[in-house]
Amino acid sequence: MIKNYLAYIVFILCTSFTNVAKSSDSLEYFLNQSNKELASFNYNQALQFVNQSIQYKKHNFKNSSYSAEFSQKGKIFKHQGLVDSALQYYNFAEQELIFSAYEKKNYAHILLEKGRVYKSKRNYALALKNFNRALVLYNDINDTLKIGTIKLNIGNVLKSLKRYDAALKNYNEAISTYKKLNLEQKVASSYNNIGNLYRQIQNYDSAFFYLYKTIAIRKKTNKIKPLSYAYHNISNLHQNVGNYDSALFYINKSLQIKYKVKNEIEIYSDYLTLGEIYNSMGDYKNSIYYYEQALLSDNIKSDIETITELNKLLADSYYHEYQFKKASKAYHNFIDLNDSINKIIGESDLEIELVNYELLKDSLDKHQLLLQKEINEIEQNNIALNSKINKNNITYLLIILAILILLGSLLYISFKKRLRGTNSHKIQLELQNVELKRTLISKEEKETLLKEIHKK
Repeated sequence: MIKNYLAYIVFILCTSFTNVAKSSDSLEYFLNQSNKELASFNYNQALQFVNQSIQYKKHNFKNSSYSAEFSQKGKIFKHQGLVDSALQYYNFAEQELIFSAYEKKNYAHILLEKGRVYKSKRNYALALKNFNRALVLYNDINDTLKIGTIKLNIGNVLKSLKRYDAALKNYNEAISTYKKLNLEQKVASSYNNIGNLYRQIQNYDSAFFYLYKTIAIRKKTNKIKPLSYAYHNISNLHQNVGNYDSALFYINKSLQIKYKVKNEIEIYSDYLTLGEIYNSMGDYKNSIYYYEQALLSDNIKSDIETITELNKLLADSYYHEYQFKKASKAYHNFIDLNDSINKIIGESDLEIELVNYELLKDSLDKHQLLLQKEINEIEQNNIALNSKINKNNITYLLIILAILILLGSLLYISFKKRLRGTNSHKIQLELQNVELKRTLISKEEKETLLKEIHKK
């Protein structure tokens, strides 16, 4: 009876563990499938798998957290260029983590993604704030890879704000981290960003150096999609220095890869570069065609800076083709958008100073707490040391007392010995004295007897 009962308990436990494992596998399956569909740019299917994961949790688990699902939705919307929707779901994910179990790694990931979205919205202050908050958490859990990622993203924000020295510092810190982890692709990404920075400040020799290093690593590791970005950037650089044939060669290689992997989201940037090359060559008809193709893309709508630049370039090309009305309209669009961007950057500078103040204040508060902790530890150590010194002093006093007692005992023993020796000598002297007296008495008696004999 007992054996059967124990066997039943074992069966129940095994079944429970199996069901938990199956549940875990099912949850991972939905999100893994969503990521696969996202990699293939199948956004609707990716969202469907996320919704299935949510439904599965609702059906099988009570009070479950949906932070992973909300984060995945944010990621999908971000890939589509729907940054407001992405930010909304990242905020949902953040709230889920706050109200459920506080997990540093997941929370840091949400902050990282929020920072990226704010960066894409040109809200640089909030981007830096979220990146720095994520950096604190990643430092706490010692996630070296993510620390490098944060440094890279902070560098990108600072580059957009034209704080080039600070951006280079963060890029180089990211490179140092990635080299320690032997992550060539990550190193290549950092080289790519540094190359673009040098191109932006017209240091073309350094730009060529870093961008060709990027291409070499991309080819070596056979990463096709990142290679298209490298080709795009080197094409822009050749166009800047007037090497138009090389510029066309590399931008077409970039387009071929994007067509191959069906990356329609970023094709507009290649159209923009093609328009710029043809504009520089004086082929304004082709430049207008590619500029207009870029503007027709749905994915450019959230890229205000690119739209601004496109309107300026279109105005120039329209003017050379004698399309003055279109040129005037495009130029006025450029002025309006440029004013908006300058206003955003100006506001961001003020907000960034406030963020830096908050971070500095947090840092000072943290250092103050650490200092207070150190002071408390020093005080405790002093108390312990004083206690130890007092114990040692008592020990030393007892040792000295013991030594004094020992010396006193030795002196007493020595004195007793000497006293015994003195008494013995005294007794001997007294005996000798008695003997001497006896001898004297004996002599006197003899003399007396002799006198008596003489008298007789």
